[in-house]
Parts: sequence; C-alpha cells; structure tokens
Amino acid sequence: MRCRTAGLLLVTMVAATAQASVIFGDDFEPSGIDGSIWLKWPEAKERFFSDDGRNHTDTPEATWSARAEEADPWGYAIYADFGATTGPVYAEVWVWDEMDDTGLDYDRPVSNMLAVIGAAAEPVEYTDYLQLGVVAWYDPAGLSDTYCTRTRYRDEASAGFVDTLFPRRQGWMKLAIAAESLADGGRVRFFVDDQVVDIAYRKPGVALQYIRLGVNFKSYDPFWYDDVLVTDVLPVDDFVRFDVDDDGDVDQADFGRFQDCMTTPGDRYVRADCWRMDADDDQDVDRDDHDRFEQCGSGPGISAAPQCDD
Repeated sequence: MRCRTAGLLLVTMVAATAQASVIFGDDFEPSGIDGSIWLKWPEAKERFFSDDGRNHTDTPEATWSARAEEADPWGYAIYADFGATTGPVYAEVWVWDEMDDTGLDYDRPVSNMLAVIGAAAEPVEYTDYLQLGVVAWYDPAGLSDTYCTRTRYRDEASAGFVDTLFPRRQGWMKLAIAAESLADGGRVRFFVDDQVVDIAYRKPGVALQYIRLGVNFKSYDPFWYDDVLVTDVLPVDDFVRFDVDDDGDVDQADFGRFQDCMTTPGDRYVRADCWRMDADDDQDVDRDDHDRFEQCGSGPGISAAPQCDD
C-alpha cells in the first residue's frame, strides 16, 4: 500500500473524512506528478503531465495539478495501486472541465474519467471496474455532454453503461465512487458534486486495488485533475429509493415526479433524476417500477421502509 502525503491540503481533506483511514492521497504538491506514484495506464497514449496553471484550492500553498492534454486517437490516463481490499473503498477527485468543445460534435469527442479497478497483477485484466465519467464511446452517437457510469457487474448482466444525464459544466467538478465492502453486499454509489447520480454493485468475490484517472480514448478537451483521495470510510447513506425530494418519505409529491418519469417498457427516461424511479435498473420507468413504488409508499412524514433500497 502506497500513500503520498504531500502538502497542507491533504491534511485538511483527511480531517474532513472524520477518522477516515487514508489509503491513498495526492494533491500534486509541491511539483505535480513525479516518481512512480502514478503510472501510465497500459492502454493509454500518454501519462499526465504536471501543470501549475490551475489548482483546485487556488491558495498560495497549492499551485500544481495534473493535466490530461487533448489527444487522438488514444488519450491520457494514469493509475496508482492503493492495495487490494475487499473492504469499503471511497475514491474522489476534482476535475476541471475547460469545455472548449461541447462534446456534441461526433468528430470532436470529449472524455474524462474516475475509475476504481479490480485486483490483479496487471490492472488491464479488468477483474472489476467501477467507472464514472464523460466518455464518447458510451453514447451510440459518439456524443459526450453528460456523465455516465459503467460497471463490470452491469456488463455481465448485459445492462451496459448508464447515462446519468448529469451535464458537463465549465469549472471544477467533484467525482466520487463509494463502494461498500463485499461483506456488506458490495453496493456502489456514484456521485457528481456530492449528488448521488447512480447506484450499482461490485463484482462479487473480487477485491479492488487500483485508482485510475483519465481514459484510454481520444479527447478534444484538456482536463485538470487534483486532490485525489482514497479512504475506507464511506459517505453517510441517506438515499431512499423513490424519495426524490429527500424528505425521508415516499408520498404523493414523489409520485408526481414518478408520473413525469413514466415511459413505455424499453424506452429510456429523459429526466436526470428519473433513475431514482427505475427500481429494476432497466433504464425505463414502467409498470414494474410502479408496482415497486406502491409497495414502498409510506405517506407524508412517515419514513419509507429500509427494504425499499434493496
């Protein structure tokens, strides 16, 4: 297990995780990427390079970040080994999106990613993968203007990637992946700017070992990555299926949103928060999901049953 402990910023992040055990961390201070902390992803074109032109905290003590430059046909990607574990893993990174390109031009795709990869002698064995990013090949039209997720668990169930419909925007965005321990069921939550945007699962029986930044695919926008943190403490789980207004119950207000999300079987919903109504994870909101909503309905001010999250 390796941990880079550089700079005041990492100390601040550790304190914010409330007794979290830091498995790995890098704020790229005092001089950016160095040594063997980060390795080039085997399938990528280049390893990130250091850049002091943009920093997440923008303080005098913090000036450096890691930059993934524009690249074609293969992009920039780096990875680090935080030590194989079947326990809980929380990984986060701040990403600066320049947005010189919208991602809506098929000939100029845009790609970035945070990923946690399964244990293996070489990370490209892909024993497991939990991916969150803007990735052109995830869209049949080759577009990349929203954040998507992909897991091996879903791929093996022929469910593929999920478009969270969370849009890109210029500036710093926080990406995070929270994976429960295998012993606790291996559920995975994906966050953008601290909002849960999707839920999936780890591959049963497989430890997690690597964190990856960037993606082995072309991108016509540069991205800056900063303030990487991997811990074994997960964010508080206050998610309740169907509770779109986050008031702890499942009532008529949530059903109104459910009606807005309704589709015919097989038709993808289009609202960004409708994934919360997709109880069977088939990317539509239909009668099957309605039946589950009815089972979970609690009424105003009455806490929803915990099993509604199962």
